[in-house]
Amino acid sequence: MIISWLDKLWLTLFPDSFLKSAIKKQGLDSRKLDWAVWLLGGSKRIDLSRTAGPGRGFILTLDNKLSLFFYQDGDHFSFDGYEIGDYENGQVTIFDSIKNPKDKEYKELMKWLGEFDPEEFDAQDIHFDDPKKRLKELFK
Repeated sequence: MIISWLDKLWLTLFPDSFLKSAIKKQGLDSRKLDWAVWLLGGSKRIDLSRTAGPGRGFILTLDNKLSLFFYQDGDHFSFDGYEIGDYENGQVTIFDSIKNPKDKEYKELMKWLGEFDPEEFDAQDIHFDDPKKRLKELFK
């Protein structure tokens, strides 16, 4: 895909304006990007932890003060509410625990994540959009 020199200049000089225009072309509300950048970009600490209980969900905690709760709703996660208060630091070693079957939290984490059988995994079942096509659609 070829990007016009004017778009390149716009992206270089005014990246926020360019991204907002690109978001509108995709049919999205640019206020969502503003909100996400404000909320997440302004946070000094972001922790991710799993929810307790039998269901699958996670908690996003910002600056140890604000927790946003999400639960699995079929094939995606949905927002489930928030709490405000003082929170401990989250677990930043969750991926290390998943790699190590001897870790004390391994079994619990694997149960929370759900079963995965590498023998049943078929890479042919995974489909990705063509990035060149997506860029062309973006700049129509």
